[in-house]
Amino acid sequence: MESKTLIIIYALLLFITIILATTKKTHWASIIGVAIFPIYFIWVLIDLGKSSTKEDKKQKVVDVMVGICVHNPDIFLEPPSNVKDTANNSLIENIQGASLSSDAKTAYLITQGAMSFTESEKQAKNDLPEQMNQFMKQNGFEPNEYEIQSFSEKLRDDIKVLWSIAIRKT
Repeated sequence: MESKTLIIIYALLLFITIILATTKKTHWASIIGVAIFPIYFIWVLIDLGKSSTKEDKKQKVVDVMVGICVHNPDIFLEPPSNVKDTANNSLIENIQGASLSSDAKTAYLITQGAMSFTESEKQAKNDLPEQMNQFMKQNGFEPNEYEIQSFSEKLRDDIKVLWSIAIRKT
């Protein structure tokens, strides 16, 4: 092959890899691999096939998310200024492959009037399913169309958030 043809093929491989990286179909580091070893592009294509099928199966779209913040009774807390961002960050950190939908509804409640952290946490665990159910109905979501999951996030030794999420059934 002529050197001009090889350079054009090489440039096309780099260009395609850049496009795949910007669309998050491959890692940015793949550009370095293709730049140094053009044969590395074959791995990029294989990885592209694997990652897209795995992500499709693992992707969890959350339409509703409710959190109850449990804290020591002698601490005064206020809800975060942007509940949706706080919920999304917690979701990304704690549930692999999950993300809030663009029109997701979120709520953040803070426990009140408990005698101890343990009592407050116990009460929140009991209340969370009902709070989630009510919040979903208030916002026009049908609970039986969703898989409900829960997780907790420890912010400090005396502050914990119990989350409930509604994942779309596919």
